Amino acid sequence: MIRAASHLTEVALDDADRLYHRFQPLGVYTREDVRGRADVRGHAMALRFSHTETFEQPIALRDYRRVLTAEGTPVVLHSARPVSEHTFVALLDLASLCGR
Repeated sequence: MIRAASHLTEVALDDADRLYHRFQPLGVYTREDVRGRADVRGHAMALRFSHTETFEQPIALRDYRRVLTAEGTPVVLHSARPVSEHTFVALLDLASLCGR
């Protein structure tokens, strides 16, 4: 389910320990969590989001798939990815319709 929409404002690629130190005040992950997601060179990725809007009613996976398929966009579930303005508006419309 999609429960919110956010702007992806920053992608940081760096040494896992440096990323942990930089983002530690946000308190999301432990040092071991960040190290555990690092590649063989010890680098990891941090994503910073802003302007998060929580939906009153989440969008079901089947509805998300339907919107993306209609747009000819492949369905990707485990990563941040850009969507067209039309797709974004269609998903926001679904979120507001679900709450009615």
